[in-house]
Amino acid sequence: MSRGLIAICLLAALELAREPDFREFRAVQESLAHLPPKLRGWWLHRHGYDDSYYTTYRRPETMGLRLVGKWGRGPSVEVTGRDSLVVLTLGSEVALINFADPDNPEVLTEIQLDYIPRQSLIKDSLLFTGGNGIQLWDITNPRQPVRRSVVPYGVSDFAIRDTFLFFIGNDSFQVFSFADPASPYRIGCYPDSGNVTSVTERTAVIMGTGDYIAFADISDPVHPHRVGYYGGWIISATARNTICCVTIGNPNQPSTLTFRILDISNPATPLPLSSIDSCGAYDIFLDDSLAFLSGYYCGGHEFRILSIRDSTHPRPLGICVTPDVGMGVWADSRRGFAFVADDFCGLGTIDIADPLTPALRHSSLKAGLSEDIDVQGNLVYVAQSSYGLKILDATVPSSPEELAGVDSTRDMVTLSAVARDSFAYMGWGQPPYLRSIDVTDPRSPRKAGSCAIFDTPRDMVLRDSFLYVAQAYRFQVVNVARPRQPVLVGSCNIQGYGSDVVLQDSLAYVSALYLTVVNVARPDNPRVVFNGLREVQGLDVVDTIAFLAFYGLKTASVSNPIAPYILDSVFVDDFTEDVVIVDTLAILGGRTVRLYNIADPRDIRLVGAWKPPGWCYRLVHVFPYIYAACWDAGICILETATVGIHQSGSGRSSGHLLRATPSVTTGKIRVMLPATAGALRLALYNVAGGELKEVILNGSRGTFSGELCAEIDLAGLPAGVYLVKTSAEGSSTTKVVKTVGR
Repeated sequence: MSRGLIAICLLAALELAREPDFREFRAVQESLAHLPPKLRGWWLHRHGYDDSYYTTYRRPETMGLRLVGKWGRGPSVEVTGRDSLVVLTLGSEVALINFADPDNPEVLTEIQLDYIPRQSLIKDSLLFTGGNGIQLWDITNPRQPVRRSVVPYGVSDFAIRDTFLFFIGNDSFQVFSFADPASPYRIGCYPDSGNVTSVTERTAVIMGTGDYIAFADISDPVHPHRVGYYGGWIISATARNTICCVTIGNPNQPSTLTFRILDISNPATPLPLSSIDSCGAYDIFLDDSLAFLSGYYCGGHEFRILSIRDSTHPRPLGICVTPDVGMGVWADSRRGFAFVADDFCGLGTIDIADPLTPALRHSSLKAGLSEDIDVQGNLVYVAQSSYGLKILDATVPSSPEELAGVDSTRDMVTLSAVARDSFAYMGWGQPPYLRSIDVTDPRSPRKAGSCAIFDTPRDMVLRDSFLYVAQAYRFQVVNVARPRQPVLVGSCNIQGYGSDVVLQDSLAYVSALYLTVVNVARPDNPRVVFNGLREVQGLDVVDTIAFLAFYGLKTASVSNPIAPYILDSVFVDDFTEDVVIVDTLAILGGRTVRLYNIADPRDIRLVGAWKPPGWCYRLVHVFPYIYAACWDAGICILETATVGIHQSGSGRSSGHLLRATPSVTTGKIRVMLPATAGALRLALYNVAGGELKEVILNGSRGTFSGELCAEIDLAGLPAGVYLVKTSAEGSSTTKVVKTVGR
């Protein structure tokens, strides 16, 4: 089924309900994924859903987790530029690209943001990025952007004229002056709703929250005011001088679009000048006498060039098919190029030297929705729905680097990936559904083999020579002893869509419509031994406790795996996707990442929270980091901010602040000192003073955030209190507590 048809079906279904149950929540997420971010708030409002996430500024506060680094690539949504500098807004980042040589574009830098930007604009040496606040960046040196300030309003779109910034926030039309980029300030406002999409010398165009666009008089920026409106199911609107070009849709026939030019010389009474049927786009860019249309999700609405030299008789010129859906467009007619933010296919460069025959030159910065991750050493394998497998090098966690990818087409869904040694395994959206990938050289992965299984894998666990796969209504076991020839060896039915798998001894725990426990003692004959505790999305299992995510967190005893029972539960008011256990913390993924103390599984206590840039779909803990797949916001690398109890030595201090995290553990701890400490002997003692383990803490152990760090594994030691000490010209001590497994 095409993406356009899926979206049409979802729109029809969603009109029937307003309280989001599990299936409706998924449908909403799918529909939003096919819309430009700047239209998502409008879509939610129009369908009666809460749109506050897109209209309210959220301060980037966190407690308990610290963001270490981020690979923010996701779907491309906006593009703008200045001369040979092109700016692509994608995922939770903005990429600055040098196009002086169009055949060899150079990525100068990628600005990582703590939100998904919905609009980006350039004014002279300033870059504006907007979404959760409007940030002003000095890009005088585009290789080293410097953030100058932030205007704290939630916005979906905004516009710039001279040194004035126009947007709607907190139900007010706002005009800010950024004559001093470090201190923008408001100079005018009036009550209004919607989003400012474009401005001229006299008029601002507002995408209303209903079926219309509105016009505000901004000839005096200190006293802006609404003066008129134009009805219609408006999808995009761009104004210049006395005309406004709009795309008008039909909610009952989504594939029906109309391009219309309005005369707004008197914005109180806008008048239609001309129309072209079966023509329109998510974004319109005007350059000289040409209008460039980005494209639309329904078939036939591709990148298009129109002549608007005579606004009463616009003429279609050329059309160019791009690999995916054109979300945003920008062009420089003088240089003969147009650029399309082409959803999953990145930045499309189009030769427009002849407007009658535009031609796609190439696409770059391709990325999709991050659904799943697996971490092997310094390599991070990312399953990207609609864009295959990505391989990242996280040797430097603060700046992960994309090495390569195994691409699929947009109709092939990749929801899960797992790797070990020189092979990775990924789901595939069409038969045979499972592919093995030779990653001996991670910069040049190659398809190696395949296996016909029931459906697209939604999660996979690799242990020994077997791959355990959760799918829609089926759990399957694949023998990968010969990775180039994987073989299906066992299968059993489950209820619902299997979304998470945890393997413990001879049992596989699967989250689906219910918590499902499968006996895999015989991989060729997996058997369901328990099916209950309704509604589970993500799960983790530690010893005899299962942790279940679905609109909150539940703990369940699985000491008898054929009869699990609930121990405690907490409810949250949004859908939660996954949970991972880090010592005595349960980290719960969703729109908010929450931290719970689960030292006592019968008494779950909230101890922290962090706002991810996008919806957190999957969490993986590989000491000492937590890796989060944040759907259209890429990958975030985090660490817990919990630190040990600091104690000074006996009378003399070296001045080195010793830290150990976590302070309560069942296994490994990470010990840190300032990098200036030099080489030190580090030792673990019991409370009786007996030395148990030692390690040399020096630069060769690796630094993090200006600190030296080393690992000590307490596994195998009895529960109790232990001391970690340094020795140099003095000593520093910190205390950790070793707990027994639950």
